[in-house]
Amino acid sequence: MTKRKDQTSTVPAALVRNENAPAPLSADATAPAPAATANDGDTEPVKRKVAKHELLGADGSLLPEDQGEESAHGMRYTLLANNQSHDYIFGRNADQDRMLAVFGAKTLATNETSQARNNPKGASGPDEQIEAVRDRFALLATGTWVDRSREGVGAKIDLDALREAICRVQIAAGAKTKSDGPWGPAGTVITADVVDKGYGASVRQKLDDDKNFVKTARDVPAVATEYASIVGRQTKTVDDLSF
Repeated sequence: MTKRKDQTSTVPAALVRNENAPAPLSADATAPAPAATANDGDTEPVKRKVAKHELLGADGSLLPEDQGEESAHGMRYTLLANNQSHDYIFGRNADQDRMLAVFGAKTLATNETSQARNNPKGASGPDEQIEAVRDRFALLATGTWVDRSREGVGAKIDLDALREAICRVQIAAGAKTKSDGPWGPAGTVITADVVDKGYGASVRQKLDDDKNFVKTARDVPAVATEYASIVGRQTKTVDDLSF
């Protein structure tokens, strides 16, 4: 029987990963503290915060904690290990602003699709993921950073709000109807009066009957922006508590 020779790796030692070495941290990560020893009596890892983020006004002053990104013009990043910080104020360097905006847009889009895929209520498919991105960017166009009322990714679309958004955009664009109806013959310019005469109800019915029409409507940037604006302005009242 032939004796097998021991195999020796030809990979340079410098390229061999040490499995026991800690993974590198991103700048904003929460670092795990060193593991407790047997003498500590508790071996559960404890997380520690490594950095602090604060929002700044246009003059560089700290914003109150109850004000969010909608009011901010900059940010302060403080590394807690040495308590040193770096401030960024929007509007002081066009090239810096542009590059940060593009990087931020890419990061936000990635975050939205990742959240959709990892939604605890059920993973979203590709169509829902890209819709989540479009909805978030449309919301930003209204001056709102995040919709704090939404029930997570994949929340049901408000078809009434979408109908309103479609009609508003069509009225603003001077669009014309493509079919006859109570509102008049095909080619009638869409106005608020036309919407009230039945066109709006027809749009709402179309949204109920045709999922592709819903998707098409939401793919129109102006409609997506108007929809986000309508939904963002809606507030709950005492009546909503009745059952």
